[in-house]
Amino acid sequence: MRDGTVSRSLLFETDPNGRVIRLEVSSAAGLLTLHPEGAGSVLHGNVVTTAGIRHLTLGEGLLFVLGSPTAAAIGLGGLARQIAVGATERVSLIRIDDRLEPGEESWDVTRVDEWTWRLSKVSDGETRTVRVGADGLVELPGGVSWPLEL
Repeated sequence: MRDGTVSRSLLFETDPNGRVIRLEVSSAAGLLTLHPEGAGSVLHGNVVTTAGIRHLTLGEGLLFVLGSPTAAAIGLGGLARQIAVGATERVSLIRIDDRLEPGEESWDVTRVDEWTWRLSKVSDGETRTVRVGADGLVELPGGVSWPLEL
């Protein structure tokens, strides 16, 4: 929410292993949907805006919705099974913003400690640090935690 107005909504559907099987993002720009096809090496979907429907085909990658702690928690939770503390792995990332124009990028993801992750964009060095608490939720600035259910 921004200024008391909903600016975006997200729907993530995951399988029991935490793999995203459906993503829906709505913003002022329209509605984006993505889902894996077959073995999951390709993502398909659409963006619906006032200008019409745009079909999407993207390579598989970690789904990163800018400004979404939920997306970060889901993506990093899956990586926690494959990246050991102290290790770095290059990952394909699908970056989605409120304009609903997904972009495929390569990022180096370092698991700094059990709960802290550093993500560095390969092309320009943009860096983000994300801390996921023991409860599986991203810790927001000031140590705030916002559970989805009580």
